[in-house]
Amino acid sequence: MDIQNLKTLEDGAHLETDLLIIGGGAAGLTVAREFFDTPWRVMVVESGDTEQTDAHEQLNEVELDSQTVPETWKTRRSEYHGHQAEKWSVEVQRFGVRCRGLGGSTAAWAGKSAPFSEHDFAKRDWLEFSGWPFTRDDLMPYIRRAETRLNLGQGSYGNDFWERYPGRSQQPEYDPAKFSSFFWQFSRSRINPVNMTRMGPEFMREADNNVRVLVNATARSVTPKTENGETTVAVVLTGIDAGDITVTAKKVVIACGALENARLLLASKTVCSAGLGNERDQVGRYLMDHMNAPVVKFDDKYTKEICDRFGFIGLQGPKRVDMYMHGMELGAEVQAEEGLVNAGAYVVADRAEDDPWGALATLLRGQSKAPFRDVFSIIKGAGMMFTGAGRLFLQSDRVPNWIKMPIINTFVKLMPNFVVEEYQNKGVPHKLVSCGFDAIVEQEPLPENRVMLSDTLNRFGEPLPLVKWEPGERSLKTLMRTGELIAEQFEQAGLPVPEVADWIKTKSLADAPIIDTAHTSGTTRMSVDPDTGVVDENCKIHSCEGVYIAGGSVLPTCGHANPTLMITSVAIRLADHLKAQMAQAPETSGTSQDQSPARETSLA
Repeated sequence: MDIQNLKTLEDGAHLETDLLIIGGGAAGLTVAREFFDTPWRVMVVESGDTEQTDAHEQLNEVELDSQTVPETWKTRRSEYHGHQAEKWSVEVQRFGVRCRGLGGSTAAWAGKSAPFSEHDFAKRDWLEFSGWPFTRDDLMPYIRRAETRLNLGQGSYGNDFWERYPGRSQQPEYDPAKFSSFFWQFSRSRINPVNMTRMGPEFMREADNNVRVLVNATARSVTPKTENGETTVAVVLTGIDAGDITVTAKKVVIACGALENARLLLASKTVCSAGLGNERDQVGRYLMDHMNAPVVKFDDKYTKEICDRFGFIGLQGPKRVDMYMHGMELGAEVQAEEGLVNAGAYVVADRAEDDPWGALATLLRGQSKAPFRDVFSIIKGAGMMFTGAGRLFLQSDRVPNWIKMPIINTFVKLMPNFVVEEYQNKGVPHKLVSCGFDAIVEQEPLPENRVMLSDTLNRFGEPLPLVKWEPGERSLKTLMRTGELIAEQFEQAGLPVPEVADWIKTKSLADAPIIDTAHTSGTTRMSVDPDTGVVDENCKIHSCEGVYIAGGSVLPTCGHANPTLMITSVAIRLADHLKAQMAQAPETSGTSQDQSPARETSLA
């Protein structure tokens, strides 16, 4: 596979290709992968490098309407997101979590995967702007293909999971109007079995001579042009320590993430002064993100019972053990009765104060406030320390794969929770002392939540995205009701009854300690009616030919499930549509005629 840095090209160069994909994240690389071994020339342009850099991270800067969020927002975001992304900074990314490099935000992905539920696709009378142009059944063939792309097993994500799990029925049995079981599957890396899928490295391992990748290539503008009935699209690119070049393509897919997709369209003013595709003022609107908050807490004596019941489950598949996390989903019936949106809930465990690995880390940093207590904790937890040392051995880059792999494969087979625990605990076990449920909630699509253009410019002279966002009362009410209903259902099922969070007791929605979960979506939403969206059911911009959008920005609603599986599924569907459209073109300048992935000329 040809990977080139834009700074190696001459300023003013002109490239031509059949399909140009702007953005090398989950959506863009999925579309590109579907074009392997086809007759068309494909170019992927990625704003970052093959890996994240400090300089490219500065391009992720976002301005946030300061009146939208409480003062504690910044601190919570730093604690929640800070350990996930290598270069992420709360000062730069005031909203969202973006990783600018090949693979995009999969560099910080926890691998948690599930499709949206059937009722997420439906028109809900109590939820304005709900409803997709197609059903989940229509999308299911693409979901199955996406599972393969993400190295997932063919999943069962609801109560049907229990049919595949021998000797165990749904536990506990909830009122089906209130809750059902829900399962998230974890996407395991093909390269490193104790890590989650990272799409950049995996894509670079694959090779096809019709695909070219250009890194350090930030799109400045997108301009469709129609001459003699044929549409081409010109995209101006620039890069750090580089000049400007132009790429002309027959089809362009914009796949830069929900914030950047909207920003790029709004900044592309040649065709429409309000921005490409923005004739009806829809670009950037309906910004959504899942919100997360703790909702219930259990008495410490029930920690093991709850963690065992709602922990990780290994399900034997045809080729390997697939990893699942057991949680709960809010019932469709109670959503309709009370006017709620969808929500999921899962267990979060707290570490003990005398956790030996935490004590060791504190001592080594010279930050211990009670060194004798910490030393005693380490001695008392010697067995756990030994186990952790073994796990770190397996994660070490200095240990050859031929030694590690047989050991890891044995653990995966006999101890199916091993891989997920490795990732979550960074290779060391921890002493757990208490647990509770966090809820993750769908956000209703509100047109006033939006991405606009800031007056502040980035290093290329392009406007930053300005985000206006607020949670919305319906989503906060759903978080509150999820906690109340969990306590109610556990009592009815004869299980330990948790205590609801203080903000739920007082019904103080404004005090809910919410955090965004970096699942931004909705800013170029899919709709049948151009008055309520930006792209049609095939992800083509309503108002112009040749330009398509991929990624979370096209989702009409966001369910509660982590969106990567859905993003990948819709991207595969888009790729199939593009191949069908391009096959109908009167002439194809594919690699069967010209083996170079793109043709370079000088601009006149």
